[in-house]
Amino acid sequence: MFNLFTKRLILYPYDMLEFEKQMISYFTHDDFKCDVNDGLVLLEFKPDIVHGSLNDQKDKLLDLFCIPIETFGYRNLISILKIKNDNFYIRLDLRCDDDEQLFLKYFCSVMIRAFKKVERKSKMK
Repeated sequence: MFNLFTKRLILYPYDMLEFEKQMISYFTHDDFKCDVNDGLVLLEFKPDIVHGSLNDQKDKLLDLFCIPIETFGYRNLISILKIKNDNFYIRLDLRCDDDEQLFLKYFCSVMIRAFKKVERKSKMK
């Protein structure tokens, strides 16, 4: 059990780095807007639909940002997700002031850093 826990702790930073890279590549294309303000991230983009539909991607995004918390529950970081004119409008709430939720706090800080990179790229267009 302890070995499994140690292995997870060692691999976790690499998994987060890979997740961050995938998010940046997914969210940086021509028709994309990103604003980060005090832990709130506003995204507007036209999704690249290769497989499935807009609703399929919507469900996948909702699942992706549903993060386990230490009280054996989940917190979905997406507070608003709308589809309008084939564009996604997403508001992520990455604020976490609860010192008891260490995993959530770390995940949110990594995501804020990643979305600040995305924001810089989106404003350079």
